Amino acid sequence: MYARLITMHLKYGNAEEVAALYRDSILPALRKQTGFKETNFGIDKNGKAITFVVFESEKDALKSEENGYLSAQIAKTMPFLDYPPIVEYFDIPVKS
Repeated sequence: MYARLITMHLKYGNAEEVAALYRDSILPALRKQTGFKETNFGIDKNGKAITFVVFESEKDALKSEENGYLSAQIAKTMPFLDYPPIVEYFDIPVKS
């Protein structure tokens, strides 16, 4: 398995809007991505938000970037962010 971690900082007062955007728009599109397994989205009290997306393979995770999915979803969130998100990838050798 392979994961993408995206870290963002929300503009003050946008937590509920971003959570709704993730739930109602980003998540349905994500579910259509090849190899998608699961995701979690979280926001702390200071406006830092993360999304952790697990794919079946590295190839699947990178394909969702190459096919334009990732940039389209980031574009949806940019009006709510203080600065562009940080995108990182991880191999998942242990999962419970």
